[in-house]
This record gives sequence, structure tokens and C-alpha cells, in this order.
Amino acid sequence: MDSQLKPEKWKLQWDFFKASISNKFPQMNSPRYVPETGDRDLRIDFMRGVAMTILLIVHFEFYSWYNLLVWERVGILTGAGPFVSLSGIVLGMIYKRKLATEDFKSVAFKMIGRGLQLYRVNLFIAFSVYLLSLIPIIDTKLLTVYINEYTHEVFPLFPTAEMPFMQVIGHLLLLKSNPPYTQILGLYTILLLLAPVALWLLKNNKTGILLGLSFFTYFVNQAYPSMPTGSQFEYAFPLLSWQVLFFIGMAVGYNRDKLEEFWAIPLGKIAFGITFLICLGLFFFAQNTPNPNVPDWSKLHMISAETYRDIYEKYFAKDILRIGRVINVVAFLVVAYWALTKYWRIITDMFGRFFIPLGQASLYVFIVHLYLILALYNTGLINMGNNFLTIGSGNPWINTLVHTAVLFVVWYMVKKKFLFKIIPR
Repeated sequence: MDSQLKPEKWKLQWDFFKASISNKFPQMNSPRYVPETGDRDLRIDFMRGVAMTILLIVHFEFYSWYNLLVWERVGILTGAGPFVSLSGIVLGMIYKRKLATEDFKSVAFKMIGRGLQLYRVNLFIAFSVYLLSLIPIIDTKLLTVYINEYTHEVFPLFPTAEMPFMQVIGHLLLLKSNPPYTQILGLYTILLLLAPVALWLLKNNKTGILLGLSFFTYFVNQAYPSMPTGSQFEYAFPLLSWQVLFFIGMAVGYNRDKLEEFWAIPLGKIAFGITFLICLGLFFFAQNTPNPNVPDWSKLHMISAETYRDIYEKYFAKDILRIGRVINVVAFLVVAYWALTKYWRIITDMFGRFFIPLGQASLYVFIVHLYLILALYNTGLINMGNNFLTIGSGNPWINTLVHTAVLFVVWYMVKKKFLFKIIPR
């Protein structure tokens, strides 16, 4: 009789042991992401927070040890590509839910309203920088001119004081003048105004038509580049090229449930395996960068500098958004989303408290970081080099401390909701 009870006794003891471990170390029990109540997907917020962190490090353009991670090292990626796609994903998810309780016209006007809000943000930034440039004691050169890194040519980004007043107003209203660090907001403004058309196609099960039109426009612009808006942001983010990342994101966000079912079937697992290999291959390629500002000890030399540059210009050029960069953005987001889903508790225990708040207030971060850059520049502690700061100069340990301080200040402002009632987020 006792021998028959022993297995049950050991089972009870084992269950008690597992429960104890789970309570002390919950990430060992179930590290996977569990959706919380509410509309937000914290995985998306986490990734947007990473993109915002990259933006902060890159826009405060002095070399620190952080640059070993963010200067196109995990692939041929900057923060801009993933951010544009993630913005589309969030839009697709949110407005699909709104369509369940509201009519299409109401939802479309809300999209347009958000786009107009971003337009007002663009105008505020442009007008404020222009007015600051008229104050003799404030040096706004880093926001109002662009210096070519290679030719050292100087290109004015804002109207000069000699320009007629009404012409100045027209320049600013048409987004023909904006600081380089917030140009992506101009792109996002136009994309939001176009988004209701995409939402209508998605609502009527025409995802294929949306993606077909988007890629057709993209490839035409690759062959015959153009800037239909004439706005300054198109020099860095041509609308007809960069729209493809946004509308891919919208399609993914709107059809997320179907995609999650796809990844679970055998064909989906094969597709994910290929995507993972693409990420590994592009990671390897990125380690061979000939960028002189990246120390030799931190990169590979298995691809010659000439070959690397040739491949880069043909398939990964950023401004025109070559197809290799599009593939890298999509593949990276798929793998990152998978990793966050599978190891959520482990990753967020280490980094979640920092990245998630930044991701949830990304527009706020975009706005405040511009004025922090201007404030730091006007302290006289840094000098304008080829583009803004002399990249690679100075002590990297000191620069790392400065970058860390900047990241902490912005994060602290978000956590304390500093001026949240005034600054949109």
C-alpha cells in the first residue's frame, strides 16, 4: 500500500518545488509574452523604444561606445526604417479595432486628424527654429544648414534674413524648411494623410492591391527618382520610396492574426527559418563595414572595402531606400518580434523599464531631443564638424557618459511626464 502512495507523494513534492521556483523566478517558468488588457502591444512599444534610443545616440553625433551597436552593426539598419514600419503596424492594429465599433468615415477623419496634428508639430518646429535663428546669442547653425561630409559644401536649410517675409512663410508652411533631425516627421505627416486610402483597401480585403500599388510606386521611384511634395524631408526620406515600409507595416498590423496563424504552420516555419538566415547573413555583411569611425578591432575584414561599398550603394543606400534595406528592415522586425514573444520576461526584466516608456512617447522624444541638441551645442562644449559634431573625436569614454546622460534625461522626462499636457506624444 505504501509503495503505491510513494509516486503520488513524489509528484506532490515535485509540483510544490516547481511552484516555488516559478514564484521566485517567473521568467524560468514562462518567459513568453502574455498579452495584457488594453490596446497596446508592449512588444511593439519595446521595439519603438529601441528605435528612439538609436535616434538619440545617432543624432547626438559624437563617437561613443554605443556607436559600436547602432552604426549599422546588427544589419544595414538605422532607427528610421524600423520606426516607419512599426508606425504602420501600430496604425493598422489600432484602426482595425476602431472599425469594429465605428463607421469608416469617422475612423478616416481620426487618421487625418492625427496627420494634421503632426503637420502642426512640423510647423511649430520650423517656426521656432527660424525665430531662434534670428536671436544673435543663439547659434542655430547645426539646425539651419547642412555641410556635406565629403565635399564640405554648405547647404542652407532655412530661409535667410534677406528673403521676403511672405516667401519665408510659404517656405515654412510647405515644409520646405526643417531641421535635419526631425525630417522624418514630415514623411510621417504625409503618410498619415494617405493612410485612409490604405485602410479602405485593407477593410475590403484588398491587401494584395495595397501592397501591389505600394511596391509598383516604390520600383518606379527607384528607376525614376522624384520628390512630388517638394518638401525638404524628401531629400532624406523620398516619399515614393519610403512609403513602402509604412504600408507593409499597415498591412501587417491589420492582418496580424492571420500572420500569427501562418507562422505556426509548416510553411510559415520554413519562411521564418529563411528570414532568420537573411538576418544572420546581413549581420555578417554589416560586420565588414569600411566605416573609418568604427575601430578595426570591432569589425571583420573578410569583404574588401571596395566590394562592400559597391554592394552597399547598389542595394542598401539609405536615402533612396534600396531594396536590400527594405528586406533587412522586414526580416529584422520579424526576428525581433519572435525573440520578444519567446523571451519576453527575460528581455524586459533587463531592458523593458527603459525602452517601453520611450516607445510609448515616441513623438514626444522626437520633439524634445531637437531642443536638447540645440541646448548642448550652445554650451560651447562641442564643436560643429563636417555635419554637426566632429564624429570620432574626443574621448569615447567621456562621450559615452554624455550619451548616457542624454538617454537618462529624456527617459526621466518621459517618466515624469514633463510637459505632457503641452507636447504631443
